Amino acid sequence: AYDLTVGVLGDTDTESVCVIYDTIVFDSVIVVDHSGSMSVFDKMDAAKESARLYVDSFATPEMLALVEFNESAQLLQGLADATGIREVVLSRIDEIIIGGLTSVGGGMLVAQDELYLNGGAGHRNHIVLLTDGRENTPPTISHVRPLLLGNNTLLDVVLIGEDAQVGLLEEIARETGGNLYHVPEPSSGTLTTDLASIYRSIAERIHRQQRVYSSQKELSGSWLVQESFYLDSVSEATVVFSYRADQSLGSTSPQLELPDTTLVSPTYSRESESETSGDFYGHFLWEIPASQTGTYDFSLTGSGDIEYLCEAAVKNQVSIRLAADTGPAIRYVGERVPILVTLQDGSPINAANVWAHITSGANYSEQMVCDLPLYDDGAHADALANDGIYGNIFTRTTGRALEYLVLDGITFRVSIKANGTSSGGASFSREALGAFHLIRPTDWDQDSDNLPDMWEDRYGLDSNSSLGDDGYDGDPDGDYLLNAEELQQGTNPMECDTDWGGESDYSEVQFGRSPLYPADDYFFDVSMGAGAFPHCQLKPGDANVTIFYSMSTVVTNPSINTFRASGTEGDYSLLVSGITGNKGQYLDAGVANGQDYYYRVAVTTSGGERSRYSAPTGTTPKVDLVPPHGAISIDGGNRTSGDQHVILNVFTGEDATQIRISNNPRFEGAAWQPVNTINDIPWTLDSDGVQFVYAQFRDAYGNIGGSHNGTRAFDAIRVGQTPAAPPRPDSLLVAAVVGAATVVVVVLVLVIKKRR
Repeated sequence: AYDLTVGVLGDTDTESVCVIYDTIVFDSVIVVDHSGSMSVFDKMDAAKESARLYVDSFATPEMLALVEFNESAQLLQGLADATGIREVVLSRIDEIIIGGLTSVGGGMLVAQDELYLNGGAGHRNHIVLLTDGRENTPPTISHVRPLLLGNNTLLDVVLIGEDAQVGLLEEIARETGGNLYHVPEPSSGTLTTDLASIYRSIAERIHRQQRVYSSQKELSGSWLVQESFYLDSVSEATVVFSYRADQSLGSTSPQLELPDTTLVSPTYSRESESETSGDFYGHFLWEIPASQTGTYDFSLTGSGDIEYLCEAAVKNQVSIRLAADTGPAIRYVGERVPILVTLQDGSPINAANVWAHITSGANYSEQMVCDLPLYDDGAHADALANDGIYGNIFTRTTGRALEYLVLDGITFRVSIKANGTSSGGASFSREALGAFHLIRPTDWDQDSDNLPDMWEDRYGLDSNSSLGDDGYDGDPDGDYLLNAEELQQGTNPMECDTDWGGESDYSEVQFGRSPLYPADDYFFDVSMGAGAFPHCQLKPGDANVTIFYSMSTVVTNPSINTFRASGTEGDYSLLVSGITGNKGQYLDAGVANGQDYYYRVAVTTSGGERSRYSAPTGTTPKVDLVPPHGAISIDGGNRTSGDQHVILNVFTGEDATQIRISNNPRFEGAAWQPVNTINDIPWTLDSDGVQFVYAQFRDAYGNIGGSHNGTRAFDAIRVGQTPAAPPRPDSLLVAAVVGAATVVVVVLVLVIKKRR
């Protein structure tokens, strides 16, 4: 037993002898759907191979059982020691025959009953369920749900295609502490090895192993498989090669070479021939109880067509856990979904390179693919910086193309890969699998513009309007990526460069880069660790504006495009294009005095890459751009006052037409008044102590000024009882007189200017 110490913001508390590490033994029931829909696309052959691989992943003292279901459920093999019953379970798997309707709840109920009646003392209940359809025969899934929860049964769900009852099964899996896994409808693609990878992932989690390597490939003709992978310091390891081939591999001799060049034979070697397709399904599995640290080499030769998975898992302290199921039980299409991963080895692992590979799609040939970097910086939904929790927000939650328009929900598959250095200084790599499901609410689009209301509301679009920038074809950020495309790409329709990497969203999509990852932007400056942004500054003139532009870093062969909006910021149009150079200026002589104008610039390269826009900058051209001057004095220049009621003496230049006065520098609530009504005016200060009064002057052209080159004039006075001054040496008295004289001179100058 161990003590547990918890620390929060510097405070800690310790509970003695409260943590006990013990081996958890699982009783696992394999539940397989053998209804009629499993007959197409060799789904049953792939399911059987994955189940066989799963059986070979277990050993004494664990227990296994097998259940099949269609419109009814049958216990094919009751719970028994995994090692002793292995061959019997494998033969029962081979005997499963396809046909009938679907009672998912029936399969779950038979499995739960077997765990309740014959589970081992102190063992943990576990069900791994595979199905491709929706229930149409009782008992229902909802009927079995409380039985699983009441018996602390862990449920892992493996679903094939979009017809499966995803939402409800995901909820139950999450409630029990299990996971959801998903593969597309297998009209094409790698169903066999995808299922094998999932079942191995479930076995690894149960056995507290960590996946360090996986590779899935398809080969044809005469082929040579060569896979090399590094296993860090471990107590045990498992290596698997699972395949589907059009020719038997039963007589082949796979080679697994350890770091010391020793060749080892597989612990299990299985192969079965499909009765329908004639293909061969099988696997080789190596159990290495005292594995070596270093590089392992796998090789195998053959011919024909083969689809294979090669993967390795280890047991040591460096662990990874995917939490793609955070948030509410029911989540909707268009929502932002946090993807979180923990990396630790007794302490948080920092500075790792972690990526999420996220896909969706009803079949293998048409999929949405998103590669999302995960960060441990405290700024990507990942809690605190450097706490070993890596995260990011997944925003492409409407799936592929227009899937969200026709489907009731979308399932997203998540694959995590991480590599880095452990707290002990050893290199490592880790992988994890998972999935999550989003449903489409019935009232998701009130204005019928095919944009989810919650998405429009999140970004400030009008969810009650389908017109203009608020509609399907709108482009409020002006990046040439329409709202419908922004929705599909997971980008911000109000921000032309969502990831702030320097390249516009439209440009990144056009050139196959990720608009959600800044470091792959064309304009990303590696030395700065940020995007190279264009900048512009304005100098107004008489019926003209000079635009000064520059790039934050040098860009090869840039072409500057300048955009202008009149009156209000927003409706920009191209003013001029094709200006070359990283720094320069352009004179816009097509403007009117007194009109507000806004400008922004963007860079286009010779290859067509386009930068983000510069920050908008506004100005107003005028005939006279020189601000007026003036000054104020409180009580004729006295430095003290007996109370808060004073007289303000105002001195203005000849070009000032209006004035406003305030006790605060922000001029809150202060109104502009004509200067000819202002001379010496009564004024009330805010309180006792040192008090300030501020003034601003405005001319006929709208220029605002104060004293000298400032934008305001001010004076100060002390209000309240004035203490008697202590005796001063003659030198200080002279200095005071000189200072007073200086003040008098300044006042005289201002008076003279007023009288000219």
